[in-house]
Amino acid sequence: GVKLMTGLQRRFDPNFRRVKQAIQDEEVGDTIMIKLCSRDPSPPPFEYVKGGGGIFADMAVHDLDMSRFLAGEDPIDILAIGSCHIDKSIEVLEGSEKFDTASCIVRYPNGVQAMVDVCRQSSYGY
Repeated sequence: GVKLMTGLQRRFDPNFRRVKQAIQDEEVGDTIMIKLCSRDPSPPPFEYVKGGGGIFADMAVHDLDMSRFLAGEDPIDILAIGSCHIDKSIEVLEGSEKFDTASCIVRYPNGVQAMVDVCRQSSYGY
Protein backbone atom coordinates (compact mmCIF):
# COMPACT_ATOMS: atom_id res chain seq x y z
CA GLY A 1 0.00 0.00 0.00
CA VAL A 2 0.80 3.66 -0.24
CA LYS A 3 0.99 5.84 2.85
CA LEU A 4 -0.73 9.20 2.69
CA MET A 5 -0.14 12.03 5.12
CA THR A 6 -2.23 15.15 5.39
CA GLY A 7 -0.15 17.86 7.01
CA LEU A 8 -2.33 20.87 7.61
CA GLN A 9 0.09 23.47 8.92
CA ARG A 10 -1.87 24.79 11.90
CA ARG A 11 -1.26 21.54 13.80
CA PHE A 12 2.43 22.48 13.79
CA ASP A 13 1.98 26.15 14.70
CA PRO A 14 3.44 26.77 18.19
CA ASN A 15 0.38 28.74 19.33
CA PHE A 16 -2.11 26.05 18.34
CA ARG A 17 0.15 23.35 19.80
CA ARG A 18 0.17 25.31 23.07
CA VAL A 19 -3.65 25.34 23.13
CA LYS A 20 -3.70 21.57 22.51
CA GLN A 21 -1.17 21.04 25.30
CA ALA A 22 -3.26 23.17 27.69
CA ILE A 23 -6.28 20.98 26.93
CA GLN A 24 -4.31 17.77 27.45
CA ASP A 25 -2.78 19.06 30.69
CA GLU A 26 -6.25 20.12 31.90
CA GLU A 27 -5.08 23.70 32.40
CA VAL A 28 -8.28 25.08 30.87
CA GLY A 29 -10.91 22.72 32.26
CA ASP A 30 -13.24 20.54 30.23
CA THR A 31 -13.59 21.37 26.57
CA ILE A 32 -17.22 22.18 25.83
CA MET A 33 -17.12 24.52 22.82
CA ILE A 34 -14.38 25.25 20.30
CA LYS A 35 -14.73 28.50 18.33
CA LEU A 36 -12.60 29.23 15.29
CA CYS A 37 -12.74 32.24 13.00
CA SER A 38 -10.70 32.93 9.86
CA ARG A 39 -10.58 35.90 7.54
CA ASP A 40 -8.75 36.75 4.36
CA PRO A 41 -7.69 40.37 3.86
CA SER A 42 -9.34 40.42 0.42
CA PRO A 43 -11.10 37.97 -1.89
CA PRO A 44 -8.91 35.76 -4.08
CA PRO A 45 -9.07 36.09 -7.90
CA PHE A 46 -12.03 34.49 -9.69
CA GLU A 47 -9.62 32.04 -11.35
CA TYR A 48 -8.49 30.78 -7.94
CA VAL A 49 -12.04 30.23 -6.71
CA LYS A 50 -13.27 28.55 -9.90
CA GLY A 51 -12.41 24.86 -9.72
CA GLY A 52 -10.83 25.21 -6.28
CA GLY A 53 -13.51 23.31 -4.40
CA GLY A 54 -15.01 26.30 -2.65
CA ILE A 55 -14.63 28.04 0.67
CA PHE A 56 -15.03 24.83 2.69
CA ALA A 57 -12.25 23.02 0.79
CA ASP A 58 -9.71 25.83 0.54
CA MET A 59 -10.34 27.95 3.64
CA ALA A 60 -12.61 26.38 6.28
CA VAL A 61 -10.71 23.09 6.00
CA HIS A 62 -7.98 24.54 8.23
CA ASP A 63 -10.42 25.50 10.97
CA LEU A 64 -12.33 22.21 10.67
CA ASP A 65 -9.07 20.28 11.00
CA MET A 66 -8.07 22.38 14.01
CA SER A 67 -11.41 21.65 15.68
CA ARG A 68 -10.74 17.90 15.16
CA PHE A 69 -7.22 18.33 16.54
CA LEU A 70 -8.44 20.14 19.65
CA ALA A 71 -11.48 17.90 20.21
CA GLY A 72 -9.35 14.78 19.81
CA GLU A 73 -12.03 12.96 17.82
CA ASP A 74 -13.67 12.80 14.41
CA PRO A 75 -16.98 14.65 14.07
CA ILE A 76 -20.30 12.85 13.98
CA ASP A 77 -22.38 15.77 12.69
CA ILE A 78 -21.59 18.85 10.62
CA LEU A 79 -23.98 21.58 9.52
CA ALA A 80 -22.43 23.92 6.96
CA ILE A 81 -23.99 26.93 5.26
CA GLY A 82 -22.63 29.62 3.00
CA SER A 83 -23.56 32.79 1.19
CA CYS A 84 -22.08 35.44 -1.07
CA HIS A 85 -21.71 39.00 0.24
CA ILE A 86 -18.30 40.24 -0.90
CA ASP A 87 -17.43 39.12 -4.44
CA LYS A 88 -20.63 38.96 -6.48
CA SER A 89 -18.69 37.70 -9.53
CA ILE A 90 -18.47 34.21 -7.99
CA GLU A 91 -22.25 33.81 -7.69
CA VAL A 92 -22.23 32.20 -11.16
CA LEU A 93 -20.11 29.30 -9.88
CA GLU A 94 -21.48 25.94 -8.73
CA GLY A 95 -21.81 24.60 -5.19
CA SER A 96 -19.72 26.10 -2.44
CA GLU A 97 -17.50 27.90 -4.95
CA LYS A 98 -20.19 30.61 -5.02
CA PHE A 99 -19.77 31.35 -1.29
CA ASP A 100 -17.40 33.93 0.18
CA THR A 101 -18.83 33.68 3.70
CA ALA A 102 -19.56 30.44 5.55
CA SER A 103 -20.34 28.92 8.93
CA CYS A 104 -20.08 25.38 10.29
CA ILE A 105 -21.44 23.79 13.45
CA VAL A 106 -19.71 20.53 14.37
CA ARG A 107 -20.59 17.90 16.98
CA TYR A 108 -18.14 15.32 18.30
CA PRO A 109 -18.89 11.95 19.99
CA ASN A 110 -17.61 13.24 23.34
CA GLY A 111 -20.23 16.03 23.29
CA VAL A 112 -17.80 18.78 22.35
CA GLN A 113 -19.18 21.25 19.83
CA ALA A 114 -17.30 23.51 17.44
CA MET A 115 -18.33 26.66 15.63
CA VAL A 116 -16.36 27.82 12.61
CA ASP A 117 -16.91 30.98 10.62
CA VAL A 118 -14.91 32.10 7.62
CA CYS A 119 -15.05 35.07 5.27
CA ARG A 120 -12.95 36.01 2.25
CA GLN A 121 -12.61 39.66 3.24
CA SER A 122 -11.81 41.61 6.36
CA SER A 123 -10.91 45.25 6.81
CA TYR A 124 -8.34 44.30 9.47
CA GLY A 125 -6.62 41.51 7.45
CA TYR A 126 -6.10 38.02 8.80
